[in-house]
Amino acid sequence: MRFILTCVSLLFLNSCSSTISNGSSSNLVQYSKPLGVSYRAEFSGVIRVIIENKYQYVIIRQEETARDVYIETDWKERNLFEDEKEKNIIAARTRLIFRARPRHAGQYTIHMFADNEVIIKGMGNWEQGSFSPMFQASLDDLSRELRIEYKVLF
Repeated sequence: MRFILTCVSLLFLNSCSSTISNGSSSNLVQYSKPLGVSYRAEFSGVIRVIIENKYQYVIIRQEETARDVYIETDWKERNLFEDEKEKNIIAARTRLIFRARPRHAGQYTIHMFADNEVIIKGMGNWEQGSFSPMFQASLDDLSRELRIEYKVLF
């Protein structure tokens, strides 16, 4: 029985990790970075100050349960990076998602996720886009800024 549970768990974990990345950074399906630890109120406050005020994303969904806090922004169109233009991408937009999960003593572990959609030259519809190295570096900078904010609080 333990062997079966282990196999099922490994299959589940493998399928979860494949939905986030399929090998190389430019083929990332969803960007994901840990941001650190915070209390519930500080988690939401930092997101509002940095993401809403500084980066002008609009928070469209915030849910709080006993198991986690979830914040999602609306899609925001953004300027293209040079390495995206080289791939015939003519428009791009990003959505940010933040999750805080209970750790202990009122603290939460925080993760940031980003989704990317693009319009490719000759196509008229938004489709899931890969994360070019320049775009990924931009998201790394944003996540680093948020990590610093959470470190200052702790």
